[in-house]
Amino acid sequence: MRILQLVRCMDIGGLEVFVADLSGQLAKQRHEVLLGCLTHAGPLAATPCFRSRWVGLARSGWPGLDPLCLLRLVRFVRREGVEVIHSHNTQAMLYALLAAPLTGARHVHTVHGRGVPGKASKAWKAVCLRRVSRRGSLVAVSSDLRRLLVERDGIKPERVCTVVNGLDIRRFSRSADRAAWRVQHGIPEGAFVIGSVGRFSREKCYPGLVAGFSRYRKGGGDGILLLVGDGPERAAVDAAIREYRVEDAVLLPGAQREIVPWLRSIDVFCLFSSTEGMPVSLLEASAAGLPSVVTDVGGNREVLDGGRCGLLIESGDEEALSLALQSLHDDPARRQQLGERARRRVRERYSIESSAQRYLTLYREGCL
Repeated sequence: MRILQLVRCMDIGGLEVFVADLSGQLAKQRHEVLLGCLTHAGPLAATPCFRSRWVGLARSGWPGLDPLCLLRLVRFVRREGVEVIHSHNTQAMLYALLAAPLTGARHVHTVHGRGVPGKASKAWKAVCLRRVSRRGSLVAVSSDLRRLLVERDGIKPERVCTVVNGLDIRRFSRSADRAAWRVQHGIPEGAFVIGSVGRFSREKCYPGLVAGFSRYRKGGGDGILLLVGDGPERAAVDAAIREYRVEDAVLLPGAQREIVPWLRSIDVFCLFSSTEGMPVSLLEASAAGLPSVVTDVGGNREVLDGGRCGLLIESGDEEALSLALQSLHDDPARRQQLGERARRRVRERYSIESSAQRYLTLYREGCL
C-alpha cells in the first residue's frame, strides 16, 4: 500500500515524532510511506523510512489555501500512485479534503489537539471535520478528544474513532550514563531535576510552569527546572524566568532531536498545559520510567490511568503544582513506584505496533 503522511512540516514536536514512528513501523511491514510537507520540511523529514518526500512550499496567508500548492499536491499524489492520504491537524486536513476526491485516494485524518479550551471550533473547521467524517475516516487520539468532537463539532459518534498515539518503545530500553550526561550538560551531581519536553506554544503554559517552580523553591524545595524545547512562546518563557528570578535554576537546551538522554537526566516530569490531545512527551516520559505531575486535561488522565501512574492537578493551579513537586521530592520510594507503573502502562497500551495496526485497518476498511 502507498500511504502519504501529510503534515504542515516535520519540525521537532510530538505530532511529528509520532508521524515518524508510525511511518517507520508501516515501512517495516513493507508498505511504501511517502511524506508530504505543506510549508517546509524540518529536521524530522530526514527520517529514512520515507520512500520519497514532497514539499509544497505553501505561501503564507493561513487559513486560506494556496491553489498552486494544492495543484502540486494533486500532481504528486497521482504521479506516485498514492492510495491513502493520512493528514494530521487542520491545515493538512484542508488540503487532503480537496485532493482526495480529485485523485481517488482514501482520506484518513487524525485530530491531535483540542484547540482553545472552552471555545467551540470555528464554523468552517467544524464543517470540514464533518465532511471528513462522511467521506473518509476521522480519528481522535484520545477518548476525551473524541467526546469533544461529538459534543462540540457535531460529529456523529459512529463516524469518529479513537486511535491512541504510540511509541517506538525500544528507544527507551537503551542504556545511558545518567551521571556523565548530567555533568556534560552542566547539571550538578545529585541535583533534583524537574523537567518538561515540548514545543513552547501557548497551550503548554510554560510561564505558568516556571511560576509553579518558583513557588516550590520559595516553599523550601530545591532543584533545577529543565525545559527542553523551543517555539513561539520562548520570549514569554524567558520573561517569566526573569520575573520570578529563577535564572540560576532553569536550564534551556533548546529543541533536541534525541530526547531519551535528556529524559534520563530528569527526576520528575511535568506538563502544565491548558489543553492536550494525547501528549507524546508524556508517553515518552512514562516509557522512560519517570513519575509525572501533569494537568488533568485531554488524554493525560487516560495515560496516567486516572492518577495511578502519576499526579494529576487542575489546569492553571500553580500552588497545586508546587505541593505535588514537594511531595515527590520528599518521597523517592513513591517516585520509583509511580515511574514503574507508568513504564508498564505505556509498554502494554501505547506501542507503535498497536497504533500502526489500527491505522492499517482504517486505511483498508474505513472507521474501526
